Amino acid sequence: MRIYKPADLTGVDYSSLGEVAAISCKNKLWDPSPSEADAISQMRFKAFTRHANGLMLWGCDSYGTELSKNCWSSLTCRATMIKVAKPLTE
Repeated sequence: MRIYKPADLTGVDYSSLGEVAAISCKNKLWDPSPSEADAISQMRFKAFTRHANGLMLWGCDSYGTELSKNCWSSLTCRATMIKVAKPLTE
């Protein structure tokens, strides 16, 4: 599934299917550090289940310890799920 920038979609026929967010979290001492690749992979799966064929990435934010998320450190990425009529090749 392709990750688009807003500029990539100029003149492209697409529809928005809603927003999606994913968290990469270091929960235990031995867990790997949170990564953008992990969060984006989770968003791709969520978008696939909603029949999207692309994501328009807004960005990712890194956080320190968040007890509400049970994370020592975390990274949250957000995007818009989109359905592109004729997807661009990668």
